[in-house]
Amino acid sequence: MISYLKGIIKHKTGRFVVVEVNGVGYQVFCPEKLIPDIGGPGDNAEFFIKLFVRDDALELYGFEDMKQLELFELLLGAQGIGPKASQAIIGCGSVKDIIGAIEKGDEGFFKGIPNVGSKKIKKVILELSGKLPSKEDEQIEKSGFKDAYRALVSIGFSSQDVREALKAL
Repeated sequence: MISYLKGIIKHKTGRFVVVEVNGVGYQVFCPEKLIPDIGGPGDNAEFFIKLFVRDDALELYGFEDMKQLELFELLLGAQGIGPKASQAIIGCGSVKDIIGAIEKGDEGFFKGIPNVGSKKIKKVILELSGKLPSKEDEQIEKSGFKDAYRALVSIGFSSQDVREALKAL
């Protein structure tokens, strides 16, 4: 499984870059907002990669950090959302802003994303709301209450109620 690439850019378009790694060129699809910042032919580049396997192709999707990659994988978990739509959503803002918009149910934040209509956005918001990592989740990870949090959520308590109870501790 390819999960990281570091090499020299050989070619760049508005949708992908070709990265040469040890004499092999890899086509890496990137969020549109990332493409201008990557550099040009001859520049070094590195990507966290998700290999997407289809019946007729193997496609590499590249991201500048693990948080983008993790969000990409979560978006893929929403029914009817494929890699191109997931990448387009990631291209509309920072990971923090996207997670915040999903948690708030802010459909307007996602307006104007190419090939992603309001039905897909509603589906993403519905399916992922409450499942995305938040600042509170990071605090729980650091506080040592991670196991308690997981146990309480797994037996049916809402994640919000558990967060509030653990904050009080």
